[in-house]
Amino acid sequence: MCGIAAILEKSDHRSVQKPWLKAMQYRLRHRGPDGAGWHVEPGVGLAMTRLAIVGGTLGQQPIWNERHTLALVCNGEIYNYQGLRTHLEGQGHQFSTDSDVEVLVHLYEQYGEAGLARVRGIYAFVLWDRVARKAWVVRDGVGVKPLYYAETEQELVVASEVRSLLKHPGIGLEWSAQDLQVYHALRFVPGHGTVLKDVRKLPPGYSLTLQGGLVTLTRLDVARMFSWRQQTVGGDRRLLLRQLLFQGVKRQLAPGVQSGVLLSGGLDSTLLLALQTHYQGVAPDTYTVSFVQPWNRPSRLEYDERAEAAQVAARYGSQHVTARFTAEEVWQHLPHIIADLDEPIADPTAIPLWLVARLAGRQGCRVIYSGEGLDELFGGYDVYRQVKWHRWLQRLPAQSRLRLAAILRHLQWPGAGVLSRSVQPVWEWYQGVGGAFLTEEMKRLWADTSPVQLANVFSVQSLFRSLLGETSKQSRLGQMMQLDISAWLPENTLMKSDKLSMAHGVELRVPFLDEDLVSFALSAKDSERLHGRLGKWLVRQAVADMLPGDVLTRRKAGFTVPLSAWLFGEWHERVRDILLHHSALARELYNHQELEFWLNVPYGQRRRAARLLWVLLTLEWWTASVISEKSRGDASWGTRSTKIETVSAARWNLPIDPPGI
Repeated sequence: MCGIAAILEKSDHRSVQKPWLKAMQYRLRHRGPDGAGWHVEPGVGLAMTRLAIVGGTLGQQPIWNERHTLALVCNGEIYNYQGLRTHLEGQGHQFSTDSDVEVLVHLYEQYGEAGLARVRGIYAFVLWDRVARKAWVVRDGVGVKPLYYAETEQELVVASEVRSLLKHPGIGLEWSAQDLQVYHALRFVPGHGTVLKDVRKLPPGYSLTLQGGLVTLTRLDVARMFSWRQQTVGGDRRLLLRQLLFQGVKRQLAPGVQSGVLLSGGLDSTLLLALQTHYQGVAPDTYTVSFVQPWNRPSRLEYDERAEAAQVAARYGSQHVTARFTAEEVWQHLPHIIADLDEPIADPTAIPLWLVARLAGRQGCRVIYSGEGLDELFGGYDVYRQVKWHRWLQRLPAQSRLRLAAILRHLQWPGAGVLSRSVQPVWEWYQGVGGAFLTEEMKRLWADTSPVQLANVFSVQSLFRSLLGETSKQSRLGQMMQLDISAWLPENTLMKSDKLSMAHGVELRVPFLDEDLVSFALSAKDSERLHGRLGKWLVRQAVADMLPGDVLTRRKAGFTVPLSAWLFGEWHERVRDILLHHSALARELYNHQELEFWLNVPYGQRRRAARLLWVLLTLEWWTASVISEKSRGDASWGTRSTKIETVSAARWNLPIDPPGI
């Protein structure tokens, strides 16, 4: 894997500022400790840093075609590159490296943009066509690899991370009012946006083209990826799914490279370990982190999955590496964790992911494997189970449900919410797996000085309605999962996984998001997803003879985090000081009384309050980190209400350089 950056001039006669490109490249050095390369010519500058997994020393980028008319910088892995290389060599193409991504150059040379349809893999790349004077910027259809861009009057600037993009002096720090609302509602920003007005994300399955001074955003033809190709294996979908699970893991093996599996002891990671052991003949190393019980929750054990993970590791004979952290140790790491997220993603699972990636990296791991994706593809999250209540309630007339909901709400009894939701379309009420502030809560949250203009408040519901698109005729469960696959999965789960693993120079692979497996999953019926209280029902049936019975019947856990216990226990006074301090960076955004309310809720409301406070704390620390970096390069940022004021890095104990460098 790599970090890539590019400055693409809208005029062929303009010269790229080499110091800007070098600064962008240098900020990506944690993503590529094994090498760096760059190329500058009139109109274009390409740069990369490389983590060598395939190709060894013969894989440096930019990579050129034979005639030196096409140049490529790519962050990704092409899993079917060997077959593609053999085919292209048969067409007369000559390869100059052993890199898997070189096939992209020759595919484009042979077939143009249509050649991408032959690729199986994950990628984010910039391809420069000297003859056509055209730059083509692409992100893979699932969204495994990140890519950001900013457009100025004279340039299109592209990078793997926001922090790299901000090294360009023409890109400023101004809030995006619309995307701030989306972030507070969802805990992340899906689609094209970020919380910064100048910085955009290239969505999964999209491309940018710069030619003749014009920038064009295009949705690629990814229908082949997300449409089920009618195949049968004895009519047994369990058998076909089993074969696809095996295939996904086999495609992403990294022979000759030290690798390991992130192990929680749950279904997904145990299955991944079993399949890796099957193909390698010996179990890979496994890694688990856990947390010391919070002082105000001494009897609860859900924060420590060491016992379950150790049992699974022993069953398969893996070398099992663990680490355990106190609340104080986690607090000291938080500024680094949130800075390494690169954009605000208020998912507390970032904490154990950063810690376990660091643990694996320090053990010499180059590649770690995660079971991400099965929950989104096959209905593993608890939130999906509410559709069963909806089906039962929909036997009653809609007006009866609404009247009963009004009565329950008036009496302040539970049940009003589920009754109301059973009447509404999914896009009106569903906020995804990571939902945070509700619309009414956000209205109370914003301060009068906030750049968010409530008179023209943006509707998160309208965003979700657009994301549903043609899938709005699916079942309720299908719609909920479609929203999470198109939003939560690429821009929360995968974005977080990429950034936090690469912060430690480790590549994280997700075999269960193999394209053929994704296509199959999108054809699944509700009955294949949910069965009673268990999600991923078809997966459980497909691998029933491979896994221990207690793993098959265990409900989802994952790397759990005692967030509410910390925020209202060991961390409480420090969190309060950060959010209410007179110099708080996001102070201008929030109503002081509303912050006081969430910091002092009764015990029974703390779990939800912790989720909301984490949204605020993440944004505060992230804002401090980007301003600290940006102000070191340019101190000219204004203090208008829509801009972010400068801050001293020392007050927040902010990281100056990427960890591990």
